[in-house]
Amino acid sequence: MPRRERLAILGPVLLSALLACSSVKQVELAYQPLPNGPLATAKAGPELLINKLKDNRGKPELGLAQNYTGHVFFTIHTSSDVSAWATRALATELGKAGCKVSVGEQLEDPGKYMVNGTINEIWNEGIVTTMRITLLVTRGTRIVSNRAYNADAAGFREKVINTVYTTDYANLYEVTLQNLLKQAVPQIVTAINDDAASQP
Repeated sequence: MPRRERLAILGPVLLSALLACSSVKQVELAYQPLPNGPLATAKAGPELLINKLKDNRGKPELGLAQNYTGHVFFTIHTSSDVSAWATRALATELGKAGCKVSVGEQLEDPGKYMVNGTINEIWNEGIVTTMRITLLVTRGTRIVSNRAYNADAAGFREKVINTVYTTDYANLYEVTLQNLLKQAVPQIVTAINDDAASQP
């Protein structure tokens, strides 16, 4: 078997072995609204229904705490509801922008703007966290916006000493989500404003 194929097969096996041998660190996910005013301003206070985002990550872990050689010290888990955490944060920032937000599951109303979405990735390696979320905004049968958003956040590199044991992982996930919403909320609000202005 060629070396490349052997590596492709062994990769997931080695990762599973590393996870099995490592300890677990639990983090609680929290979200503080961004301090600097609304990220955008929605005109006429549109009503916006947000369905709980679907978690499509396909794995329970939030990341690996490892050094530059790849040694895994522990895996990162959470007992928090990842979908609810991200959905509440999105609703908070859209509410600050002037939207009249309602959050639920399987909400439907063709006369109101609706947001559905998926969490495709939340992952930390070392002190760098990445996040990928797709958000679809509709009104009735109209697609108002359909975009994928990516963001990341690095640990506190300015500190003289920063190890996997002293990193504030909960803060890294929070900052990463804040960075993603800095992109998503203005784009969503602009799309809603433009759509509302185009209607008779």
